Amino acid sequence: MDVNLWALPDPPPGQEPLQSRLTLMKLAIHGSEEGKLTLQGIRKAFEDRFVCFRESRSSSWKNTIRRYLSLHDAFRKESDHFWSVDAPNEGRKQKDAAPHDRGCSPELGSSPPLSSSPT
Repeated sequence: MDVNLWALPDPPPGQEPLQSRLTLMKLAIHGSEEGKLTLQGIRKAFEDRFVCFRESRSSSWKNTIRRYLSLHDAFRKESDHFWSVDAPNEGRKQKDAAPHDRGCSPELGSSPPLSSSPT
């Protein structure tokens, strides 16, 4: 079985896949011909594979990709603006502990606020 974005099941219409964006980024890079992609290449892979990213009016998901590339140890900057998955660091905890963004819906444009339940 190929390890790439196309191996994932289609999400329900208007929704993101269940996998985190970090996982989606790794799959996009692993699925590329050379095992590395530019920021634009990763974004294009998301848009080519998932309708929700292609039709989104929000740029929050694009900004998340840029942030994850620079803050997560799982990614290594190559020459000429290419990024690869840094296998030895893939399992290490990320530097940025921010919650996963889910702003794929074109109607919403951004993630809903997290609600807290009373204790």
